[in-house]
Amino acid sequence: MGLLSFLSYKKQRVIFVEKSLKPERDYNCLIDMAKIITNNNQKAVAEIEKLVLDYDSFYDKYKNYCDDILDCADDESEHMLLIFAYFLAGYDTDYKFGAYIDWKEEPKEILLHLKKAIKNLAYRLSLNKIKLDGNLRTPDALKVISDYLFKKNYQLVTLDTDSDCYHLFLIKAEDFAILESFEPKTGFRFIKFS
Repeated sequence: MGLLSFLSYKKQRVIFVEKSLKPERDYNCLIDMAKIITNNNQKAVAEIEKLVLDYDSFYDKYKNYCDDILDCADDESEHMLLIFAYFLAGYDTDYKFGAYIDWKEEPKEILLHLKKAIKNLAYRLSLNKIKLDGNLRTPDALKVISDYLFKKNYQLVTLDTDSDCYHLFLIKAEDFAILESFEPKTGFRFIKFS
């Protein structure tokens, strides 16, 4: 084997190894995840179906949105994660089924975001009884909110996007295990606060 043949073989081997280390993703699960996150809102679920099954059509409709997110993503899986998270959390979309908040968000702002999400989710739930000290750090405020919601059979979760912000979603407590079960297929990790 000559030097050029060896280098070509070595390059092909590196590509093969890199590909074999990346798990295959099954984004069809995002449709079921969207049903949970949106409380089965048909319009929002249809948009996620389009994202998964007909990305070109989704891209045509949300070109600027997709391009902005693509600038932040390193690969396809991160691109899908970010679109899913931002889109359903209501960041620059009409689909406010969660809350996109900063790592140092004011406690009252967190509640305002979640109240809008609750309205869109059509949950019979009120956050008016939650009293938050304005000096609470964001993680502490999220824990207080989560504990309150858990007593009402709901779970506050964040979709881990490996960033310094939170993509919060309110789901029925019994649905957390279902979301968790999709992680090996999608690579998307939901974290609960309580």
